[in-house]
Amino acid sequence: MKICIDVTEMLKTNYISGIQRVVKEVTIRWLERGWELLLLSYDLERKCFYLVDNEKYYNFYSGRSNEKEVLSDVFMRIGDFQKGYIFYDLDSAWNYPLKRSWLLPQLKKQGAKIAAHIYDTIPITETQFCHSDTVLNFMEWFGAQLKYADLIITNAQATVCSIEKIIEGTKIKRLNAKIVRLGCDLRKDQVAPVYQNNLAQLAHIGKYVLIVGTIEPRKNHEYILNAFDQKLFAQGLHLVLAGRIGWNVEGLVQRIKKHPELGKKLFLIEDASDEDIAYLYKNALAVAFPSYNEGYGLPVIEALYHKAIVLAADIPVLREVGGELCRYFSLESVEAFIDLASFYSNNQEACEEQKKKLESFRVYTWEDCAKTMYQALKLHHFKWYDRISNILKFD
Repeated sequence: MKICIDVTEMLKTNYISGIQRVVKEVTIRWLERGWELLLLSYDLERKCFYLVDNEKYYNFYSGRSNEKEVLSDVFMRIGDFQKGYIFYDLDSAWNYPLKRSWLLPQLKKQGAKIAAHIYDTIPITETQFCHSDTVLNFMEWFGAQLKYADLIITNAQATVCSIEKIIEGTKIKRLNAKIVRLGCDLRKDQVAPVYQNNLAQLAHIGKYVLIVGTIEPRKNHEYILNAFDQKLFAQGLHLVLAGRIGWNVEGLVQRIKKHPELGKKLFLIEDASDEDIAYLYKNALAVAFPSYNEGYGLPVIEALYHKAIVLAADIPVLREVGGELCRYFSLESVEAFIDLASFYSNNQEACEEQKKKLESFRVYTWEDCAKTMYQALKLHHFKWYDRISNILKFD
């Protein structure tokens, strides 16, 4: 079994978060185990995939090298794919011009199996949070995967339910879906006492609420900022936003950068490293996650892993991921969040009680995720099941 992963988008990305974090964490662990993995990058001009040098790729993404030029001079044409190959779309390939509605049937003709990782269905179900180009590209990609993929992997039952709702009433009668949870740990060789930002000073200026993630409409940073402007800044709480600037948030970014509390009680960290994020999680009063929707919500489990109190939007996928270990608030009114944040800010006993509950958090590592994902692909290499939403569990 040869697993082929198109990492064209991954190699173009400088800031590793979200989907690219999943790609990185999974692939480097597969390489460590010596599993046969072909990492590919498509060249539109030459109309072929170039093989990535696995050793150079591993060294760069594991932090052992600063050299990002990882492509080899070996290439694969579409006709080179054959029986025994699994083409696994793990990266955000819908952003690339190589259309899956053309590629996937060609691979199927060669005898290759197709697997797709569907992180969420937001570009279809909540188009208002996505760029119009993303909506169109994702719909093409999503439709091709539903038609040609032999296996679909998601990270939450909520995503499976959303897919099933979308295909209800269509000619698609069968959904081979496996749920694989994402990891929450940082690699030990990545954690170091040297930080890119002056976080030690930040952590000691007072209690702060942390938001981790790209600043974009769906992440709903404005909800939290409104809560702080209404009451929480006046109560002495600080707000830390750690994440790069996304699209369609020009007004919010201007509001942040011109805010009278910027650098005093409001902080924006756009270039936070993994070490920075870990430090911020560990020292936060609470981690806020006000998203309108998610495919999983990595910051939720990362925060729980670091024993941080999580205040999360009351939406199905975050209830599924965070369970009883998070505290939830309604997005209908900022008062709901203000009440929660104020409660923990003024009640040390409640903080200690909530943190004690976090001792029951079952750590699911990236090693666990990589192993389960590989086993799902391996199982379906030999036998393809029709059962909907069968959840794999490996000890």
